[in-house]
Amino acid sequence: MRYQLPTVRTRPVDQLKVALAVGRHMGVFTSRQLEVPDVSDHRKGLVIAFLHSCGLLMRGGGRGVYRATPAARKIAEAWGRSETLGRRELAIVLGGTWFAKIAREELGNHAGQRVALANRLLAAARAPESRRGEVEVLIMWLLEARLILPVRDGYVRWNADAHTAVPAEAEKTAETATAGELKKDSPNACDSDQGFDDTFAAKRPGTSQQARSESTDTECSSHSAGTSRGTAADPSADAIPSPAQHVSDGRPDPAASFESTSPKPLPEHPHTTVSRAGIAEDEMFDSEDTPDAQSTPDSGSLLRGDVIPSQTDRSAGAQSAQPASQLTELAHLGELAGQPIMLHELLQLSEEELLSMYRGLRRFVDVTTGAGSSGIKF
Repeated sequence: MRYQLPTVRTRPVDQLKVALAVGRHMGVFTSRQLEVPDVSDHRKGLVIAFLHSCGLLMRGGGRGVYRATPAARKIAEAWGRSETLGRRELAIVLGGTWFAKIAREELGNHAGQRVALANRLLAAARAPESRRGEVEVLIMWLLEARLILPVRDGYVRWNADAHTAVPAEAEKTAETATAGELKKDSPNACDSDQGFDDTFAAKRPGTSQQARSESTDTECSSHSAGTSRGTAADPSADAIPSPAQHVSDGRPDPAASFESTSPKPLPEHPHTTVSRAGIAEDEMFDSEDTPDAQSTPDSGSLLRGDVIPSQTDRSAGAQSAQPASQLTELAHLGELAGQPIMLHELLQLSEEELLSMYRGLRRFVDVTTGAGSSGIKF
């Protein structure tokens, strides 16, 4: 008689996942219908035959259709409460298999070599040496069910208490551990963090329980205060924070950092103003006022529209000279109009300054037209 051996193409840990999925599935199913994360349908199908030989599956009425046995359901239900209870139910099922009986006979009441146990199982299955890997998977199933326990390197022993009933105290401890896991997932962040910190702080020398408790209370108080401040504040979505705006506890408002700041001044460039050229702002040819030769674009007292394209430095006499005749004015404006206009200088002009320069150019055109019609020659 040849016994069914487990596959080596599916990891033992994944084979256990398939067994638990079988116990959780209600009704008939195929291997593809089992929900096992990170395990392909092909590898799930390789485990079905071995689980059927162990008594965890039975035929469900068609080819490839199975149904979980009551033993498989007990294992899945107990494993959901705690692994200790689940392994006890698994030991009860596997304790009646052929490989568990051979392990009990081989080991007895003393420890034995794991290699010797594998040789005995290989001979009982009448399998060639090339299938030693499948025999090692059998030993892994026995270790998972705690039917055998490792003693030292290369040695294992039989555990006669693996399938005995779990004491009530142990079961209560398992339920408490499960409740603790659920508490970690609770929405109260302070409670969960406190349990986590206390667990690891207890392992650090020189740390008192009182200090840990005070630290935890301080953190929770800060968290509650921050929450209340966030709830009370109801700023308008379109409000622009002021630079002097502060929150109630004296700290600067973080939103103030997003306030628009003053633009940085552009690099300085030489400018020639209307006053420097000897021409007033609005009445470039009719004004009798003496221009202010000391005003500059950066002095903070600019006249409206006094910035015109960059010019070369002029003598004081040329700046203060007033046009004595139409011909002089025309020549003076021609000199101004002949200079290039730089784009970066135009971008610094305001709307009024641009209009002023436009009026000057229009007047230059009018003067030029009038000079041509009156017969003035240059």
